[in-house]
Amino acid sequence: MNIITPDDGSALSKVKSLSGNTVTGRFTVLAQHEDYLFSLKDGPVSILFEGGTKKQFLVEGAILRVHGGSYILTAEKIIESLPIGGEFLEECLDQRD
Repeated sequence: MNIITPDDGSALSKVKSLSGNTVTGRFTVLAQHEDYLFSLKDGPVSILFEGGTKKQFLVEGAILRVHGGSYILTAEKIIESLPIGGEFLEECLDQRD
């Protein structure tokens, strides 16, 4: 699975999985996932690479579209986070509301 970034068109390659939260619960998308559309809750999204490296992003107003082996994450705001953990990011979002 590859993820294309809109800023410069570069790809995050060798992605093993992408995880996040929806209104109905937590999800993980693996390579070759069937076509699906996820409406994401504001909060952390995690990307796990084949070598075991993990990146975490904070998203707001996000939708993940899986179609024909492509994965498109569209969001009002995406911020790459420091490795501080999803619980901390979720607390920050809760305090903001």
